[in-house]
Amino acid sequence: MKSLLVLSFSLMTIFCFGQKNNPTGVITDPVLRLVRPDLIVTNFLQKGASFNGPNGTIQVPVAVTVKNVGQAPAAIFKVGIDYQHPNGQIYPVMFTVSGQSNAYYPFTSSPLAAGAVLTYQGVLVFPDRLRGNTLSAKAIADSCSGDEFMESYCRVKESSESNNSSTAINIVLR
Repeated sequence: MKSLLVLSFSLMTIFCFGQKNNPTGVITDPVLRLVRPDLIVTNFLQKGASFNGPNGTIQVPVAVTVKNVGQAPAAIFKVGIDYQHPNGQIYPVMFTVSGQSNAYYPFTSSPLAAGAVLTYQGVLVFPDRLRGNTLSAKAIADSCSGDEFMESYCRVKESSESNNSSTAINIVLR
């Protein structure tokens, strides 16, 4: 008599078919679907002209909107902004958001539910030596900027790690 033995593990099911006490093979479920979050920047825009800030800085008001398009909550993460310097190098820029304990990057205060959206409004803070330049900038959800010894996926293991950056915008520093 044939018997069916089903062993369930947390992420896959293995079926062993055969006669009692004599399995003939192992079939691993080929459709393995992991339920994970997926963070994307849906909007990154400049909210006004640049202005002079304290200590010889140039500040630029911006808003960044992040959505979890995945099917699971996203753990606490930060949003970073990178810009391309006139020399071609990519650098992070301070993104100061009122009410945040970190002056360089805003962090979520709790997990972001599947389907949920959040918007940070704040200012980018550039050094005065960049005045007169037009810079290309991108917002990054789940940024690892400024962190050492992080996993390749940063803080949130997502269903796609290749869609965390926004479309670039041009920022004129006056």
